[in-house]
Amino acid sequence: MTNTAKSSTSSDLAVVKAILVPRMYSIPQVIRLISAFLFSSSLLECLRTSGVPFNKAVISTLQSHGMSSKEHIAKISPLDIFWAKKFARAEKNLLPPKYLPTSIPLLGFLMSLSLYIGLLLLGPRWFVEWQAWLGYNRVNVNIAQPSEDKNVQDIEEYLRGIEDHNKDSIDMYHESQFINHARHTDSSQTHTGLAVLVRKSKRDRDMAKDSSKTESIQWLLRSENGDHPAPYYIELEQRRVYCHISIPDDSKQKTISLKCLDGGPSFFVNESLVQVIARGSKGLSTVEDLNYAQRRFAPYNDINVPIPTVNDAFVSRLSSPLAVLQLVGKLLTTLEENFLPAMLNVLSNLGQHYMNAKKSIIAARELSNEIHCNVENERNQMFWTLRPKSWEKKAGSQILPGDVFYLPSNSAIMPVDAVILEGGCLAQEAVITGESVPQAKIAVEPNEESETLSIETNHRNSALFAGTTIINGAKQQGFDKNLSEEVRRTSSPVKCLALKTGSYSSKGEIMRALSKSSHAGDIATEDSERDSIRLIAALTSFAIIACTSMFLPFSSIHSKKKTSSFRRVIQCTRIVVASIPDLPLALSSVFYSCGRVLRNEAEVVCSEPGSLLTASQINVCVFDKTGTLTSDTQAMTEVVNPFGQSHRMENIVLAGCHSLDSLKDEEGGEVFGDPLDIASLDFSGWRFNSSDRSATNGGSKSSKNELAITRKGGNKLWQIKTFPFDPSRKCSYALLLVQHADQKFRLWKVVKGSPDRVRPLLKSCDGCSNFYQKYDTASNQIGSRLVTLAAEDVTHSDLSKTLFPRGLPNMRSKNRFHKDVRRGKVIAEKQLHTDNFVKTSKKSMDFVGFGCFNVSIRPSTARVIKAIMDSGTNVCMLTGDGSAAALDVARKSNFFAKGCGRVAALEARDKNQIVWTIIKLKSGSILKEKAFNLETTGEILN
Repeated sequence: MTNTAKSSTSSDLAVVKAILVPRMYSIPQVIRLISAFLFSSSLLECLRTSGVPFNKAVISTLQSHGMSSKEHIAKISPLDIFWAKKFARAEKNLLPPKYLPTSIPLLGFLMSLSLYIGLLLLGPRWFVEWQAWLGYNRVNVNIAQPSEDKNVQDIEEYLRGIEDHNKDSIDMYHESQFINHARHTDSSQTHTGLAVLVRKSKRDRDMAKDSSKTESIQWLLRSENGDHPAPYYIELEQRRVYCHISIPDDSKQKTISLKCLDGGPSFFVNESLVQVIARGSKGLSTVEDLNYAQRRFAPYNDINVPIPTVNDAFVSRLSSPLAVLQLVGKLLTTLEENFLPAMLNVLSNLGQHYMNAKKSIIAARELSNEIHCNVENERNQMFWTLRPKSWEKKAGSQILPGDVFYLPSNSAIMPVDAVILEGGCLAQEAVITGESVPQAKIAVEPNEESETLSIETNHRNSALFAGTTIINGAKQQGFDKNLSEEVRRTSSPVKCLALKTGSYSSKGEIMRALSKSSHAGDIATEDSERDSIRLIAALTSFAIIACTSMFLPFSSIHSKKKTSSFRRVIQCTRIVVASIPDLPLALSSVFYSCGRVLRNEAEVVCSEPGSLLTASQINVCVFDKTGTLTSDTQAMTEVVNPFGQSHRMENIVLAGCHSLDSLKDEEGGEVFGDPLDIASLDFSGWRFNSSDRSATNGGSKSSKNELAITRKGGNKLWQIKTFPFDPSRKCSYALLLVQHADQKFRLWKVVKGSPDRVRPLLKSCDGCSNFYQKYDTASNQIGSRLVTLAAEDVTHSDLSKTLFPRGLPNMRSKNRFHKDVRRGKVIAEKQLHTDNFVKTSKKSMDFVGFGCFNVSIRPSTARVIKAIMDSGTNVCMLTGDGSAAALDVARKSNFFAKGCGRVAALEARDKNQIVWTIIKLKSGSILKEKAFNLETTGEILN
């Protein structure tokens, strides 16, 4: 199977900034040797001079009071120490600790520790560039380098494999710090011996909690097989990024050209939609295609959320700048207090950090266990998949990109991102979009020969995403006659083509976002940590000024009595320690208290409570209208038209133009789907049967419409084909076979949608135009949601002859009738597409009326909005409905403060223009508006 990776210069792909060549000598080893030498020599000198400053201070104090003339400090007695301490307390002075060494050995000892900890432990964790410099020589890509550059020559040798540069030749210190190369390696992967400095993609940077660490270091791997898009690649965020490296031969200079290619499945991007659909007939039906897909994508099918150990989380906390500053402050107190109590205080602080890290890991493991349970449940689901010899039952984790499979007959969780080739179903996408209403999905339809598949935009109605729940497969589509009885019995007639699996799928995106936003063990987010450091820096600057003033001549300390140098050091230490607040532990206690409240009261698991700091920085809360501020249900109040009486197609459009479904194959069973469709069906009084996609006139017994029994409409209808609500067109369509009250059968096109989108489809009629404009405006002013109903009789059209060559079905023979209806559905499924339906309906449909819907507000909406606004957070609303209807919901939701007379609305008029509109809140009339192109920046409504 040809599956060439796509080249990308977009922000969704990582960028390799430089190739890193291993150094011939180890800089970390040199730093270790220097640190060890300084440490050992200064430690010996500290031991030799231990107590010297104390003895000198005792002799000096006694001599200043005329009690001793001793010149040899070794002869100091306990009585001398007693009197020296007494005199020091009387003068409010301090003696050095008893075992304190002299200053130069002490500074050497501290310098050796700082050199090792700062350069080898903290530096690599804080700065990726420092990590790279310690172990590698850096060669920037796409920049000219001298041809005699030794690093460029080494890169050529590594890539050609002249020397055996295995991973043992690289400093294992750096490997343990930032290299993770063994996760998805197989026998076809070998190390080149090189590493690369990678700048993460914009999407990864947005998902990451630590926004400053935008770079990482990864191994450059070589693939031995020749069927890969490029000979080299890197493993990044459980994904593969291919690298095409070329070094042009030039006598004077050489430019290392490196181009990144997305290693994910991309056949549906590079091929036209017609070619993608053609794959549905074969899938991975050859051994070559199957082996290729297994080599490329099988290692990435398992999705895991990495959980660090308690020790790793503990080290992560201690390496935080906040924790480092705090520990430095604690260690400085050892100069003032007795050594043992001061060290016990430091150890107590470390113990608290360890316990907080342990709590963080426990919370992260709870979340990981829940995810693992969900994954295990998905593993138990089996799908009939087309493989080289026949249809085989495969677990969801075994499905590969390019596989063709059938959905199970019962509800299931989608294991992969896929496109529907045949049939249709309802999908609950709350895990992806947050929308609680199930979405109707239909088979993909090519509109143009060169059209490409876009599951995020144009073809979202045909896409199924990993992690979403498939509620029910449509029953009107039959199985292929060549399928075995077992496949038909255990599957629904919904045929799909797998596009993206594992870490490349939508669920993989969620898992990556979860793992990157929950760095277990961290104290706070990077932004919060940065703000804390700024606060500490400001406090420290004042502390330094205060310490400096103590040594100035005009200081009152110098005017009356002499102060010992050690006392001044202690005073400076106190000031500096006081300027470093105990933020890490204070923040941790607040975090975990909030985390417990969320867990116990809201059943929300926060794997890293430090992320709650991000919530404290929110200043605007944006709400979706439908299903969030409003309830999930809608109520249809009336249908209005200019005819003076109800249109005969009114109830037929309401009962037939929908994509509802039912778990029970019986008439009148509970249906689920779009709340607007449910309200329409309920208002019509017709009973829907999901088994054959039909609806029967129920009259007044089940109708909430008082005029339903007196209206002339029909007895029964059958949906030949339905087109679910399309957000881009803001309409839903259906082709109906209707048995009218006179028992005659007719074929109708019906549409239900936004007034501005349906209007171009309507033919002119007396009084319709003025009524349309007038009622649209009037109804919007009172906040009702308007839906236009339209219908067209196509009984004698070419479409009717195509679907029913022998004429429309009739009830003379029920068996033949149902057979003709099923045959018509099959033909419509294959030949009737949305674009054809719309193009042949322009200026030809009859206006049936306006359906008026009233959307109720959730009981808690006004209370929640008020609480958010009282906290100082602004609120706004996003909706696809008209501005007047949106204003009505905003008014009921308590968006506007008392006395608010005007509101600004931002509306998209077309693809290239958006408009700021000032609306009078009381009447809904427009006071002022200003339009500007999307490319315009910095322009506001004056």
